[in-house]
Amino acid sequence: MLKGFEQLNLSLNGNLYVSISDAAIGFPKKSVEALGSPELVTVLINPQTKEFAVQAVTDKHETGTYTFFHPQKSGLVFARWLNHRLIHSLATLGSLQLGQGRRYHIPGTYHPEDNAIIFHLQKAEIKEEK
Repeated sequence: MLKGFEQLNLSLNGNLYVSISDAAIGFPKKSVEALGSPELVTVLINPQTKEFAVQAVTDKHETGTYTFFHPQKSGLVFARWLNHRLIHSLATLGSLQLGQGRRYHIPGTYHPEDNAIIFHLQKAEIKEEK
């Protein structure tokens, strides 16, 4: 009777985004959970569309993998990278003016067929300026 139906992933409600400042790249709970809370990911960049993708992977020997998520004792779900080379590359690609307390939110779109989120740097918004 349910032939042709697919399970709806309700955990993807809400906006997926990543935040970037001159100090860190942060992935909130919704973005981490959309990927299945993976330990490892790979990062891909499309310079023509000014987008970057974060894709969950399982093989730590795969080229270009990064540690992504480790469960916290507190139960908080988030991922944070302090990779300044990556921060600089994404800021340059998206023409983001980092520094002076600026933090950008970059919206993303989940692609279940690739278990990846594509983040759209051209849609970055300043969320906080201290």
